[in-house]
Amino acid sequence: MTTETAVAATWGVHGQALATAQVRADLAADRLAHAYLLTGPEGVGKATLARRLVQAIHCDTPADGVDPCLACAACRRVDDGAAPDFEVVAIGGPCDEEGHRDHAADNSTRIRICQARRLTRLSSLAPFHAPRHHAPRRIFVIDTADDLQTEAGHALLKTVEEPPASSLLILLATDPDELLPTIRSRCREIALRPMPHAECAEALADSLGLDDAEASRLAALARGRYGLAVRLHEDPSLIQLRHAAAEDLATLVAAGRNERFDYAARLAGRWRRERPSVLGT
Repeated sequence: MTTETAVAATWGVHGQALATAQVRADLAADRLAHAYLLTGPEGVGKATLARRLVQAIHCDTPADGVDPCLACAACRRVDDGAAPDFEVVAIGGPCDEEGHRDHAADNSTRIRICQARRLTRLSSLAPFHAPRHHAPRRIFVIDTADDLQTEAGHALLKTVEEPPASSLLILLATDPDELLPTIRSRCREIALRPMPHAECAEALADSLGLDDAEASRLAALARGRYGLAVRLHEDPSLIQLRHAAAEDLATLVAAGRNERFDYAARLAGRWRRERPSVLGT
């Protein structure tokens, strides 16, 4: 195992040595971009890498000022979603507009323009917290940028084009080609890719204590996406959903238009409840 591979594993981003090295280099040089775009398929490690970057900035005792210890109070607050000046913007999140401040109850399927406006407002405020080893920043993770309404993307554009000096945006995207080109061009893009089957299986066996056969099976089902493989291990019902989806697709080949529309409607209804399984089908 190379040093870079070992560091990526320590960060919990298995198989993403290059992506981790790029982020660590920016931290070491104290030259973080104002906006990052982490790309790759669902379950490949984008959210984990984003969280580790936030922890590296907040950490009380980072190794060499770069690697988060993952054990201090600051690192734990990031894991708990309680860190100051840090927020994840996602489907169903809050906004500032009267009458619908929390979209968790209104069956939203996209990140809405009011949420983007809230991000813009918060990013302009001075940070509350002063980390020991890095400049204070308000940090926002958009999970995922694929989910932005078109209007929300346009509302976010000004913040990306003219970011406040004390803000950091981290956009996650499974399909960066779907983003507004002007947003994409102003981000530091870092690609995460699925692991080779053997490497993924070895990582699963080592980290989860699985036998070789089970690790290989999960690596194959997840198509080299370590994070998805872990979810499949923790929730075997997701595997059943994937098998059911495969059977559904076989049936749809011979189905009529109405049956296909019905299936699409059911799939849309599952989106917010079972997103990993829907994307993995």
